[in-house]
Amino acid sequence: MASTSRRPTGKRSRESSAASLPISAVSLVPPAHVESFNKDIGKRGVVQQHAFYKLTAERMHLVEIMALLQHQGIVKFLECNAKYSEDLVRVFYAGIHDKFRGHKFHSRIGTTKVSLKSNVWNQYFDMSLDDAENPLAEVTDSHQIEGYEFKSALNDMLKRPYPDQFVNSDAFPRAVTAGKLKTGERILQWIVSRILRPKKGGLSRVEQAEVHLIYILKNKKKINWPYYIANRMFSLRDSGRGTALAYGSFIQEVLTAANVNHSSFPYTSISSDKEFSPKTLSMMGYFWCDERRMYKFVRRANVPAPGATDDDSDESEEEEDEEENEEEEARHAFDHNDGDDSPPPVDTHDYSDSAWAQQSHSTEENVPRWGGWGDWQHTGWSTQRQFYRPYHQDDEESPLSPPQQADSSELLDMMRNMQIAQQSFMQTQDERYAHINEQLQAQNERLDTFSTSMNNRG
Repeated sequence: MASTSRRPTGKRSRESSAASLPISAVSLVPPAHVESFNKDIGKRGVVQQHAFYKLTAERMHLVEIMALLQHQGIVKFLECNAKYSEDLVRVFYAGIHDKFRGHKFHSRIGTTKVSLKSNVWNQYFDMSLDDAENPLAEVTDSHQIEGYEFKSALNDMLKRPYPDQFVNSDAFPRAVTAGKLKTGERILQWIVSRILRPKKGGLSRVEQAEVHLIYILKNKKKINWPYYIANRMFSLRDSGRGTALAYGSFIQEVLTAANVNHSSFPYTSISSDKEFSPKTLSMMGYFWCDERRMYKFVRRANVPAPGATDDDSDESEEEEDEEENEEEEARHAFDHNDGDDSPPPVDTHDYSDSAWAQQSHSTEENVPRWGGWGDWQHTGWSTQRQFYRPYHQDDEESPLSPPQQADSSELLDMMRNMQIAQQSFMQTQDERYAHINEQLQAQNERLDTFSTSMNNRG
């Protein structure tokens, strides 16, 4: 008896095959933006997401830092660590509608309209955005907050600030590296350059826009953060080719809330080295001292083991040395042109205590004399802070202070040159050590990317 079974029709087979095909990113882009997506945004990179957790910061005794962040109402945003799809992030930027008009805007992904309104922003920022009685300052990279002045703000953040006459001159550096910042400012720079205003590379370079945000955080100038971040998104979208896109985890949270979640796209998780942790501070050279209840800064000459890094950068060691030499040459030129034979202004900042330390030393006699605490380790403490020279830890006492008054102008010149040379050497060592860490981190990230791509192919 002949079989009566029938073969499936070709039409149904084609429908089943089409339903199983993965969705491409370009198919979700609005038709009017497909061309620009293929030429520009679709080829851009996405900045890797970082995170800063409240509980971790509290365990690390960063009380003052957390107080500043809570005052701004950005803790939830800093903790955002959702897995994100780089393809969907690119589609989100391509679908952003119109020009920047404020923190309320929308993006279209496929047939879904993803709106960012006050209720969405309120989920990540503990603030009222529509409070007419107490409006928040609306700042951007180009529209700065009232009372801010770049040179004085940056100089106040440095471990070794410049004298006022140098700050007001053309010789004042327009950019510095993170290793020259005080402890608290350096932590804030980590947060700004990786989460609030993330960038692809050059993380050790402190840009002028970052100085502006650090100033806002440090001085508790409360601003409209959704306004700033929305403006930053529009700026990234409108930037030229090669500019990396940012805020991956935050965008993914917004898309998930709008039921935009395509499992066919690969998703990226935040790795442990992208989270602020004790390892992050140790790579900066800071270690917690239980006895003194404060962080100490230790200069180390040994290269850390591979994989034990926390920062990444696209800078070269030659650029770091060149910048250091230019700054020292500027100092010398300024001194000689001024014609003043007096000793240079002294560094009056007390590194054993600052706005970021848990316990202070009221007098210089209270400061440990065996070396290794604060930024003054490897230097002999004296009653005149402008005079110090290296000494060994085995010494019972620190070196004696130089005389109160020099016998001749030649002696003053010699002491001034020695101090400048020693400061230059110490800063150069710090920058070289930080650069080694950043190069190792960049290498680890390339290995991770390669491993991920190999796993995806498998």
